[in-house]
Amino acid sequence: MFRINLRLLLFTCILCMGFNVYAQQRVIHIVDEQTSDVIPGAKVVLLNKGDQIFYSNENGEVLVTEMGDLTLYIEAFQYQFTTTVLASNQDFKLVQLKTGNEVMDDILITTSNTNLKRTKDSSVLVQVISGAKLSESGFTGIQDALMSEIPGMNFQKVGFGTDVNVGGLDARNILFLIDGEKLTGEMAGNLDYQRFNIHSVDHIEIIKGASSILYGSMASGAVINLITKKTDQKFALTAGVRYGEMNQRNYKNPKKSDFLYMFEKNVDRPNLQGWLSMGSNLGKVTLQTDVQYTSTDAYYLFQSGYDKKTFRKNPTIGLLRDTVITSFIERPPLGIEGDEFVNVSQKVYYDVNDNLHFQAYGTYFFMNSYDLIQDLIFNQTEDFSGGFKMKYKIKNIGELSASVHVDNYKRFKRHERIDERKKLYDSKLVQPRLKFVSTYFEQHELTLGVEQNEEKLISDRFGREGTLTERESKEIEAFVQEEYSGIERTKIALGIRSSYNELFGTNVSPKFSVKYDLKEQFSFRFTYAKGYRIPTIKEKFFDWDHLGMFQIVGNPDLKPEKNTYFSFSTEFQNSSLFVNFNAYTNYFKDKIEGVWRVFEFQYNFEYQNLNTSNLRGFDVLGKVKINPNFNVNWSYSYVKVSKTKGVQLNTASPHNANIQIEYNFSRLNYDLRAGINTNIIGAKKFNVQDKLMINGKAQDAYFEVDLPTYTMSNLVVNQTFYKHYKLTLGVDNVFNYKPSLLGAGVAMFNIPATPGRRWFVQVEYKF
Repeated sequence: MFRINLRLLLFTCILCMGFNVYAQQRVIHIVDEQTSDVIPGAKVVLLNKGDQIFYSNENGEVLVTEMGDLTLYIEAFQYQFTTTVLASNQDFKLVQLKTGNEVMDDILITTSNTNLKRTKDSSVLVQVISGAKLSESGFTGIQDALMSEIPGMNFQKVGFGTDVNVGGLDARNILFLIDGEKLTGEMAGNLDYQRFNIHSVDHIEIIKGASSILYGSMASGAVINLITKKTDQKFALTAGVRYGEMNQRNYKNPKKSDFLYMFEKNVDRPNLQGWLSMGSNLGKVTLQTDVQYTSTDAYYLFQSGYDKKTFRKNPTIGLLRDTVITSFIERPPLGIEGDEFVNVSQKVYYDVNDNLHFQAYGTYFFMNSYDLIQDLIFNQTEDFSGGFKMKYKIKNIGELSASVHVDNYKRFKRHERIDERKKLYDSKLVQPRLKFVSTYFEQHELTLGVEQNEEKLISDRFGREGTLTERESKEIEAFVQEEYSGIERTKIALGIRSSYNELFGTNVSPKFSVKYDLKEQFSFRFTYAKGYRIPTIKEKFFDWDHLGMFQIVGNPDLKPEKNTYFSFSTEFQNSSLFVNFNAYTNYFKDKIEGVWRVFEFQYNFEYQNLNTSNLRGFDVLGKVKINPNFNVNWSYSYVKVSKTKGVQLNTASPHNANIQIEYNFSRLNYDLRAGINTNIIGAKKFNVQDKLMINGKAQDAYFEVDLPTYTMSNLVVNQTFYKHYKLTLGVDNVFNYKPSLLGAGVAMFNIPATPGRRWFVQVEYKF
């Protein structure tokens, strides 16, 4: 009897415990506001519980066991996000989501350089990439992220750096910003893209074309603004490490006794990345710290076969038929440099009260670049940027903001065995800005601003003698923009930007854009804008020989380039499909272009003004929700660039496409995301000037470079355990594509410098 009662007591205790556990489970039920249909796969973040992430099940429910008041952030595909509170005395919460009508999630953006606003309220087309997606995709830098999201954008790593092109325009027409601030230190328009710490990014905002009057010079192709993290938690920490397969093992077991030991060690550094992001909200003061370390190994690309140059028939120079010139000298391998760098940033926010806010920030970047030339020398880069910002709200009149931003970028030649380095390049940027935004009048937002861009550059590349020379440029710009939303379903923006340069005088560039919502599923946007860009210091004064391979030649007689941009876009969406179509034209006058020529049988990259250059094209961006677990995102871009005197000098590919297939699966304390991302870069043809012996006389002639279509695919599997531990496994270049052509003039600057298929593993912890 005693034994039976004991069993009964034990059974009762277990039963009570089970009821107690069940009673502690709290339900968040997520449905469509209009149809009351359940929404599976919705993302729920507990903002005040360490940003724990849950996903709703097939019944649209999320079960949580956390007690107390819970601050919820909820988002779902094709729906507007919402925030709400599950009170401590509630065990059930019904959440109704509204359908969205925007390119990306309906999130706050800063791309207009004015007050925060939502993507759907912007009169210009804005694409947004979330920082969470960047982390889950296993990207090591922003290049892959942007290529996967922006139709027609293409990054290509070449022997001496990385080149970028979007819509037929190169880096000189693409403005990269960090929290709205410019960077200096570009080479041929390209920055050290390693300076962008992908793990410090909250989200990336992209405007294609000359759509933003408030960003000025260099923004005629696109504005890409990286918005960094700012925590709202008392303490937040994310730490991770990524290890990838080596590109190529060049030396096995180097010994310290070897004369070239440091060289052998440096070119075979591991493909390794580690990061730490830490923030603390202490009330009036918020601190945010981000640190990243990355190393990659150097490798060679090899070409099988010989270079061929095809010269098309040209009777005016005596070339009476198509002619193919074949080299019988094997092309040497192309060396792709490795690097090792660290990026540290610190931000301090101080909120005096609801009306007055201060921010101070600073970033330090240090990089060693290791090429495969055994000369006991490697390149070293150092950069410091920082600044101060202030915002003051003047009652109900508006908000006044002031800022000063500085950036100092340096390059050195560093000896491998001796502790000495020689400065080659020193670029300084100082940019003060004053801005006032007023919403005093209902349905109006008026922005007024003035800023100065002062750049000084000291370099040994302004003359062939290699001496350090200083050049400077100063530009003062003012802008005004009015945004009006008083017409039903319509948003209008009208702006003017004026710039003054002591060499080129004053220029005024207007902009007009309008967005009209035809109905819930349809909206239209139209943009007209004028653009203006003065020649950079490098374009005017560079005279630099790159190891005898080619010469970069500046042109002091360059004139500013001007462009006129038109675009029209339309959007459609229903509960499972979103499509955006954007057509554009970009007319350039005196476009500054780098043109390859041959001078005394050496290739020269020379800057010149083209009388006219026109770009026409369209982009299509789509999202398809097949079921709650499967999503397909895709894009296609077409661009046609006009010829110059019958010759195609622009090296952009007319056709580009991207497709992403994603699978999501969620259970209690486990989340799975698997995806494959494929970039398709279409075939392209362009012309390069050369010398051809015709009837015993050297004639200027153009040969045709014909590069085939290629495809690059990446596979990623991301698993999250207990909301804090994240494991990512992936394969880059799944189908092992390798370029077959390296030379033939300047083809090396237009091929993907990939070593082939490589795997990686990534581990991350989030507190």
